[in-house]
Amino acid sequence: MLYMSTDFFMIVSMSFSHGQTPGLSTKELILKTALELFNRDGVLQTSTREIAEACGISQGNLTYHFARKNEIIISLFERLKESNDRIISEMAREDDFSPENFRTGIRKKFEAMHAYRFLFLDFLNILREIETLKTQYAKLDLQREKEFFQILEMLQRQNLLKKNLQVNAYTSLYRMFGIYFNFWLTDAELRLKHGADVIGEYEETAFQFLIPYLNKKGREMFLNRSC
Repeated sequence: MLYMSTDFFMIVSMSFSHGQTPGLSTKELILKTALELFNRDGVLQTSTREIAEACGISQGNLTYHFARKNEIIISLFERLKESNDRIISEMAREDDFSPENFRTGIRKKFEAMHAYRFLFLDFLNILREIETLKTQYAKLDLQREKEFFQILEMLQRQNLLKKNLQVNAYTSLYRMFGIYFNFWLTDAELRLKHGADVIGEYEETAFQFLIPYLNKKGREMFLNRSC
């Protein structure tokens, strides 16, 4: 049964600097409330007026901090990026490598995406609406591809990957992961699978992409684990 890792809850609480609603600044309260409403109702169905009402503040107070709804979305996108930056940095630490830590990193990434799921469920509409995010996403994709290959190089140094694969094999693997990570939440929504307990199923499927690239030692290390 899936558990939500303690480290992930720490990441989310770090994203909202004061941790508890009574102590939040107005700006942090707006972001926290908007995230809840966007996740529940969707971006298009949520107005700044509704966010202000849910926060218990005036519309003018909200627009003082965020002139437009798009600015809230951009701030939440940046929070998710920062969380994923930390997760990937931990996964790439060779001095602390273990199959369990590697899989924990994948789990944390799924948890982070689920916490900010509106960004993926409304992915295309958001990119079409906010040109600056489209540009940021293109740059982020290049950054993530570089980080992905750095992690693969680490696995190679650990002698866990097959040798003599085709040149484009790892590029294809990155694209498979990219498509899957961007749209697994949409698939879950279409299949009426809701709640954090759905993460385990999709996490395991994602890991299956890597298995054909592992050598015997890699398969033994990653598959012979306590459940």
